[in-house]
Amino acid sequence: MNKTLLLGALLCAGICSTTAQAAIIDFETLDTSYAPFAPLISDGDAVTQGGYYAQGLDPNNSTGTPNMALVAALVNGADSGTCLDGKCPTGNASNYIASVNDGLIALGQLNGGPMKLASFDAAFLMPSGVAVADGTPAYVAIEADRQDGSYAIGVFALGAVAADGTTAFQTFQAGAAQIIGGTGTLTSGTVTNLYAFAYYCGTGADCSAFDSNKGQFALDNIAVNVSAVPEPSQWLLMAAGLAAIGGVANRRRQAR
Repeated sequence: MNKTLLLGALLCAGICSTTAQAAIIDFETLDTSYAPFAPLISDGDAVTQGGYYAQGLDPNNSTGTPNMALVAALVNGADSGTCLDGKCPTGNASNYIASVNDGLIALGQLNGGPMKLASFDAAFLMPSGVAVADGTPAYVAIEADRQDGSYAIGVFALGAVAADGTTAFQTFQAGAAQIIGGTGTLTSGTVTNLYAFAYYCGTGADCSAFDSNKGQFALDNIAVNVSAVPEPSQWLLMAAGLAAIGGVANRRRQAR
C-alpha cells in the first residue's frame, strides 16, 4: 500500500524517558494549532491531545500536498447547532470528531511510537436528503498499519437510521472487527498508524468507500494501549515534528 503520512523529525531521539500506559482520545482538550479553521478541518489539518494526533485527510488527493477540501469537523454533541442538519447522534453529549464528505481520519502518536487499538465509539451521520439502507447504512473501517509495512483492515456495522433521521453512538471493540483486507488483526504486530473511514451502503446491495461523499461518521473515546510514550515534560521537544504532517495517497476499495 502506498501511504505518505509524514510526521517529520521529532526532537526527542535518545533523551526521552518512557512509561507504559493506556490512553483515551476523547477530543475534550485539544490543541488546534494545526487546524487553522477549527472546528472545520480541511485536508491535512490536525488536532493533538496528550501526545496523539488526529488528522483529516482527503483520500482522493494523491498529490501529496494538502488541499482545502472539507473532510471533518469538531462537534459538541450537547449543542445541536454544531451537528449536521441540527441532528446529533444520540448517546454522546460530549465533544467528538466527525468525518464528512468521505473524509479519512488518521490517528497516531506524535513520536511515531507503536500503539494497539482497544475500543472506540462511533455513529453514522445521516447525509441530507439522501435515502439510506433500512438495515446497515454504513460500515466504519479501521486500517491498522504496521511497522513492517503490512496492514489489516477491519469493519464494524454502524446502526440503522431512526424514523426521525437520527442515529446512535455504539461502542466497538477492536477484537470484534470483521477483517476484509491485509493480514492478521487490528491488534496484531507492531501498529504505528490507524486510519478510520467509511463504507457507505445507500439503498443498493453494494457498499463503497471514497466515491459518494456520503460516507460520514462520528468518532470518539478512542482507547489505545501503548508500550512506551515520552513523559509530559518532553512534548515541547516534539512539537516541531507535527508541522511536517503530509497527506495519504489515493485509496479506492469496493466491498460487497
